[in-house]
Amino acid sequence: MDNCDQLSIDNNWSLTRENACHIGVMNSEMGDIRVEIINIKNDIQTIKGFQGVNMAIWGAIGLVLVGLVIKKMWGK
Repeated sequence: MDNCDQLSIDNNWSLTRENACHIGVMNSEMGDIRVEIINIKNDIQTIKGFQGVNMAIWGAIGLVLVGLVIKKMWGK
């Protein structure tokens, strides 16, 4: 279905039928692009989720280190 011009010649299509074929191909391509955009969006959200977990872990480590420093300074 990608080669509407050749199909038009082979099947002796009218201009209307050839245009419909081109529109169908464009709709199919736009659907494929939409699916890829949704996949990219989902991948970005997944990465952001991991970054949030990563930041939480580093934040917890930082708080523990600050706590240990404070304990060391005023521990005895």
